[in-house]
Amino acid sequence: MLDHKLWAQRIQVTYSLSQQIRKRRRDLAMKLSLNKRRKSKKKINGDLLWLKPLSQ
Repeated sequence: MLDHKLWAQRIQVTYSLSQQIRKRRRDLAMKLSLNKRRKSKKKINGDLLWLKPLSQ
């Protein structure tokens, strides 16, 4: 039988991780849509540089 405390902890960790990822994705989507509205190439390039560490 599984240790309930351990199991609950694992679920908590996975849940909080997925929440963080979802939040980051939403922030990125907002950033990208702002960039599209502005259509400033310099800003988009800066954001792409900022995105690279995340994707690696």
